[in-house]
Amino acid sequence: MAFTEDQNETIRRDLICEARRCGVTIGMRRTSVEQLTNAVGISKGSFYKFFQTKELLFFAVLEDIHTECFAAARASLRETAAQSPASRAAEAILAACRWLSETQALVFVENDAEFLLRRLPSEIKAAHY
Repeated sequence: MAFTEDQNETIRRDLICEARRCGVTIGMRRTSVEQLTNAVGISKGSFYKFFQTKELLFFAVLEDIHTECFAAARASLRETAAQSPASRAAEAILAACRWLSETQALVFVENDAEFLLRRLPSEIKAAHY
């Protein structure tokens, strides 16, 4: 079954959301492609239209976590513009840490990020790091 452009974007986003949910609850290693596809209502074969591997899906999760964490720090820096540089830096770090804790993203980062980065293809690592 062919998906529309809007459906493709929705399914991709749903896969990322479900992978993130699984990443913070049961972990990347215990999450199967079949579990992810069942949760979003697509066939296992359709998964590979969106991501070549499970690891690349979880890398998208890690990229989202990175973006959102830094957005929390950036927002803190804007809110504390009148404070000293040291105070602003401390508040930004605390804001990022609070965000990681409140969203449970820290669970995924602590438990799976290193393993995930080791399993990524070298060309992906070279493009991002």
